[in-house]
Amino acid sequence: MVKIIANWYAKSIVTVRWKDCQSALFQVKSGVRQGGVLSPILFNMYINIVVEALVKSDLGCHVMGKYFGCLLYADDLILLSAFVLQLEKMLDVCYDVGLFLDIKFNAKKLSLLQVGRCFSSLISNLHVGFDDITWNDNLRYLGAWLHKGKTLSCDINHAMRKFYASANSVLAMVVQFQR
Repeated sequence: MVKIIANWYAKSIVTVRWKDCQSALFQVKSGVRQGGVLSPILFNMYINIVVEALVKSDLGCHVMGKYFGCLLYADDLILLSAFVLQLEKMLDVCYDVGLFLDIKFNAKKLSLLQVGRCFSSLISNLHVGFDDITWNDNLRYLGAWLHKGKTLSCDINHAMRKFYASANSVLAMVVQFQR
């Protein structure tokens, strides 16, 4: 079965269509097929190696004896730690496992957020590999905005506006279709 899937993915050839233009065919050499039935399963098997390394490191947050140092949904990963030094070590674990798996963590897409009684303390930037990750006042996760502060606050207004706009658009098409 593994050989069949590997052979299938080795022969992935795509083209990009934008408006009235279409690119030449080219081979896809990495990643999973977007929208493919097997894609979530294959990606989870792949990224689970990172999660297992973080669990094994035992760095990060624990709740009632259970590990909550990382939260993962699709390709969005959050690392949780009460200590900056542990968070830096967690980033090192991700970087090292990423090197093994040929995953490059893009520091420009990474954010650091402080929550708790020391949320206003100045802390040096952390690193993934040799790239700086900056501290921010807000970060977006799964459509929600998380804000730094003494307690964690979450703003879903932007996502709700997008939802209502989409719902109204669909409703308008339904009403127009019924006429």
